[in-house]
Amino acid sequence: MKKTFIAGLVLGAAAQVAPAQEAKTEARTPKIAVIDMARVSAESLMGKGYAAQLEQLQSEINSEGTKKQSELQKLDAAIKTLQDELEKQASVLSPEAARRSGRTSSGGAASARPFSRTARRTCSG
Repeated sequence: MKKTFIAGLVLGAAAQVAPAQEAKTEARTPKIAVIDMARVSAESLMGKGYAAQLEQLQSEINSEGTKKQSELQKLDAAIKTLQDELEKQASVLSPEAARRSGRTSSGGAASARPFSRTARRTCSG
C-alpha cells in the first residue's frame, strides 16, 4: 500500500514538473470567449424548455386575469342592480325601512367597491 502511494506521489510530481517547464518556455496567450446568451437560450434544449414554461405560465396568468375580470364585472352588475332596486323602492318604502335598506345594500356595495378597484388595478397592471 505504501509502495503504490509513494509511486503515485512520484508520478504525480513528475506530471506537475513537465507542464510547468513547457509553460515557462512558451509565452502564454490569453484566451477570450464571447458568449451570446440570447442565442444560447434560444437554441439550447434547456433554454427552449424554460421558454416553453414561461409561455405556459404567462397563459395561465392571462386566463386567471380574464376570469377575475369577468367575476368583477358580475359583481359590478349585481351592485348596480341592487342600487337601481333601492332607488326604485325609495319612494315606496317608509323612511325607517329606507334607512335600513340603504345600510344593507349600500354597505354591501361600499364593501365591494374597494375590492373591485384593487382587483382592477391588479388585473390591468
